[in-house]
Amino acid sequence: MIVFEIRYPGTFPVVSNPKHSRDLMWLFSLLEGQATDAFVALNLFLALPVPSPRSFREQRQIDRAEREAIETELREEIGERDYSGAFDAIHREVERRFKHRRWLRGLAPRDYEQRLPFIYAHAFLYAVNSFGNLLAKLVGEETAPSEVQARLDDFRAIFPEVVEIRNSAQHIEDRGRGLGKRGKPLDLKPMDNRIAKAPQGGVVILGMLNNDRLGYTTANGEHAEIAISEESARAVRDTFQGILNAFAWNGPPRLLPN
Repeated sequence: MIVFEIRYPGTFPVVSNPKHSRDLMWLFSLLEGQATDAFVALNLFLALPVPSPRSFREQRQIDRAEREAIETELREEIGERDYSGAFDAIHREVERRFKHRRWLRGLAPRDYEQRLPFIYAHAFLYAVNSFGNLLAKLVGEETAPSEVQARLDDFRAIFPEVVEIRNSAQHIEDRGRGLGKRGKPLDLKPMDNRIAKAPQGGVVILGMLNNDRLGYTTANGEHAEIAISEESARAVRDTFQGILNAFAWNGPPRLLPN
C-alpha cells in the first residue's frame, strides 16, 4: 500500500475573522476528503491481481472438469433417452448450474471482476476533478494568500484535461451518440495510441484503460487521458500540502492519515 502523508502545520489558520477561519477549515476538510478518495482509489487500482497465462490455463482446466461433473449429474437426473435429444437445453442448464455454484462459493462473476479497474480508475478521476474544483473555490476566499493561486495554476498544468475527461464520463449518453456540448456533433480528431489508430479520426473512446491511463473522447473531439498512478496522486498530495503551508497557523500540528 502507498500511503500519502499530509501534515497540517497547526490546528487553525491565522486570520482576522473567526468566520473566515471556520470557512477555511471546512474547505480544507473537503479538499482532504477528495485527496484521500484519490489515494484510496489508486491503492485499490494497483492492488488488482494480474492473472498470468498459466493461471488462466489452469482455471480453464478446473472449470472444464466442473462442467463435466455437472453434465454427468444431469445425465443421471433425466435419463439417457431424454438426454440424447436435448443438447442445447442441457448445455444451457450446465452453464446455469456452473455459474450458480461459483457464486455460492463467493466467486464474483467475471463480468463484475473485469469492471473493477474501471470503477477504481473513475473514482480516482472524480476525486482529482473535485479536488481541483474545491481548490478553485479556495482561491476565491479573500483570506487566501497568492500562493494558493500558484498552486491552482500548477495543478491545472499537471491535469490540463481532467475537467473535460470528467465531463465526458458524466455525459456518456451524449458522447456515446457522437455528440459534444449542447448536442453538437463531435468533430473527431485523429488519434494513434495502444487503444486505437485512426489517422483520419472518426473513433469515439469511452472510458478505455491504456495500461494505467483512463481515456475519453472529449467534447472537442480530442482523445484525452488521465494517469491513474502514484505520480498523479503525489501531485495531489503535494498541491494540498503546499496550500496548507501557505497559511499561518495556530496550535499544534497534526499528521494524516490516522
